[in-house]
Amino acid sequence: MADQIQLADLPARRYLGVHRVVDPDDIGQACAEEYPRLSGWLNAHGVAPDGPPTLLLHSLEWDEGPVQITPAFFVPIQVEPDRDDPELVTGQTPSGQALVSTHVGPYSELRRAWEEMLSRAELLNRQVAGTPWEVHRDDPRVVAPEQLRTELILPLH
Repeated sequence: MADQIQLADLPARRYLGVHRVVDPDDIGQACAEEYPRLSGWLNAHGVAPDGPPTLLLHSLEWDEGPVQITPAFFVPIQVEPDRDDPELVTGQTPSGQALVSTHVGPYSELRRAWEEMLSRAELLNRQVAGTPWEVHRDDPRVVAPEQLRTELILPLH
């Protein structure tokens, strides 16, 4: 994957999500629980997601115990969920330069892919600037694990 890591200028993007603290091995289950909930809220409020499911990773320290994540969908407009579901949160990804790569394969290989992204940032003498995220291009219920496409985005200073 290291050859496929590219530097890109990205715009800020709004999202609707749910903060969770989970064991790294339970990230998939948390996403499976929250994506339908988020999709249902968006549908009920007439807002189409601006892309496939997204996962914000507030830490890439996989071996440090539970991790903070935000399963989310990008949204084209500002939404205000606090009245309907107080656990829903809104936010925005940072704009600017980021390392971007697409991992093809099982989710179990994503840790290694993120390690490669962090190594590339270090090689470029760049620091992480905000929360990294993944865009899950395929539905794991219908696509074989070895064919799953996951876009990795690592914002940089």
